[in-house]
Amino acid sequence: MEEINVKELLIENFKDDPIYKLCQISKLDDYLFDENILALHPATTYSTVETGKILGKNDSTIRNHFRSDLIEYIEPEKAGKYFRLNYKSIFRLHMIFLLMNKVGKTSVDILVEAGIHASQMYGGSGTGKTNNKEEDSLRVISNEAPDELFEKMDLIEKHLATQSIQMAMLAYEKKITDCDFDILQNQHAIELIKQEEYQRYLEEKQTRLLASALKKTYKKSMFGFVKRDENANIESISKEIEVALQEKKEQVIKEKVKSHEDRIAELKDEKLKLQNSLEDERKKLSFQYQDKLETSN
Repeated sequence: MEEINVKELLIENFKDDPIYKLCQISKLDDYLFDENILALHPATTYSTVETGKILGKNDSTIRNHFRSDLIEYIEPEKAGKYFRLNYKSIFRLHMIFLLMNKVGKTSVDILVEAGIHASQMYGGSGTGKTNNKEEDSLRVISNEAPDELFEKMDLIEKHLATQSIQMAMLAYEKKITDCDFDILQNQHAIELIKQEEYQRYLEEKQTRLLASALKKTYKKSMFGFVKRDENANIESISKEIEVALQEKKEQVIKEKVKSHEDRIAELKDEKLKLQNSLEDERKKLSFQYQDKLETSN
């Protein structure tokens, strides 16, 4: 198979291109055909991330140029929400970056040289629409911003996004802590109820035992004298009282703690949802850091 000479192919395709001629006039020939450009394959299309790595630029810098009128010159292919670039589009971007960074040309200068009027804004579909005068002025100002400004804007945007995620994580962590505190408060309230009812049970048991002992052990004679009943079974009486009071105690505790147990169940459900949301935010933050790492590489 005959080897493709990318340099010859590019020279043939761009020999009449006004931006290519501007690069030659600006003495950028030594920078035009570096090893990354020569490694491009004519039959392949590249994502904005891949293009950024080829040109040594952030993916966001590439995409920012697609929001300007330069998209008409670069001619990327739109695939759904994303762009793909062939070797010609990448070479056009390469020339734009060289003119901006090496010669100090603005995007307006390049648009004028390419014969494209800067009063058209290109949306997601790539079709132009005329702006009003105020929008035109803003567009011209933004087009004059250097490549570095786009990168700084993207860094600020990512920093703000990271801060927003971190703030959300802190909010979820605080709510989880609040849930834990409320759960402990309700558990403590349940323990207090149990202790109070147990104390009440002991006091009532003692009172009833004393009353029953007096009633069963002594009886009045027909002459008004009191004598001891030898057949009284104090132990049996104590057991009956204890069983009755134990059932009463358990029933009272069950009724009093129900609202606290229901609240604890609600708090545990709420805490689980918060933990899931917190985990989602952690994944977002991890993605942000990974994206930043890939961009820097």
